Amino acid sequence: MAETTEDITIGITLAIDRAIANFILGVDRAPRPVRIHSFELTSFEPPRARFSVACSKGTYVRTLVSDIGSDLGCGAHLTALRRTGSGRFDLSQAVAADEITPALAAQRLISPAAAIDHLPGHTISPEKLPAMANGQRLLWSEIAGKTPEPTGTCRLLTPALELLALVRVEGGRLRFDRVFRYALT
Repeated sequence: MAETTEDITIGITLAIDRAIANFILGVDRAPRPVRIHSFELTSFEPPRARFSVACSKGTYVRTLVSDIGSDLGCGAHLTALRRTGSGRFDLSQAVAADEITPALAAQRLISPAAAIDHLPGHTISPEKLPAMANGQRLLWSEIAGKTPEPTGTCRLLTPALELLALVRVEGGRLRFDRVFRYALT
């Protein structure tokens, strides 16, 4: 599960404000399983608190803050939210928009195939590329031989290791989630 790191500033509010907002807006948040890997209070100057949290994907940090305020009996809401990392990416890899030049972009740009290299991948033979380009239905065994079927989403790569498609294998057949036509030209 990918980990997300956030720097958060919260403002403490009255619990009644939350109750009124929930009543007026009809906000109903169903519980969902999430994992909080770490939670660090970085500063506290009433009525504001800052903290850093590392959490699983799917965590609604605004809801987390609201729940913490509710548990403390004072209510809380976000006044700022800054994502400092997601999965294997963090701010040390970021470039400010006003610093981007063509040379820097060429040096730092991450290919789509590399950006999602946490997914299993399989390289397609040159002979199968026309079938992919024409939308032919294919079996996993036709492109991968005896390689075991992956579970979940899989990357299909061109012989040049460009991202060709995202697929799922269901009953031995490829189910295309997305095909990247640029890789077929």
